[in-house]
Amino acid sequence: MSIAETVAGAFRKVLVDRILSDEQVREIQDPMELLEQESLLNVVPCFMQYCIEYPDDDSLVALYTVNALAEYGRSKNPSNSYLNFKFLCNEDQRKAVVAFLIWAKGPPHYEDKNQIDRAVKNWREMT
Repeated sequence: MSIAETVAGAFRKVLVDRILSDEQVREIQDPMELLEQESLLNVVPCFMQYCIEYPDDDSLVALYTVNALAEYGRSKNPSNSYLNFKFLCNEDQRKAVVAFLIWAKGPPHYEDKNQIDRAVKNWREMT
């Protein structure tokens, strides 16, 4: 199964009725910088899907998305609505995030492989 199929399958409900277009994702770039407090479960998959669909994009969307997933993976407080994405995800969705992070390590994707390894470890602690 491809990474696109894995993420789309795990976040099917969210990605069918995306609340952010590709243009909005590219404009915002960082899921942690959203001005309106929307459930992370509704927005973060849009950023992941964008990264998969545009792996050669020269914006900072990919870097910020991986950084955000690393932050969400470190979070220990499910009541913090700014960082609780990991706690909103079910097991299949957490596995899809891990698969996305592993995919992000490969070329031509993202820079900090050590950060990604730590993020994978943190996300796997709940799977």
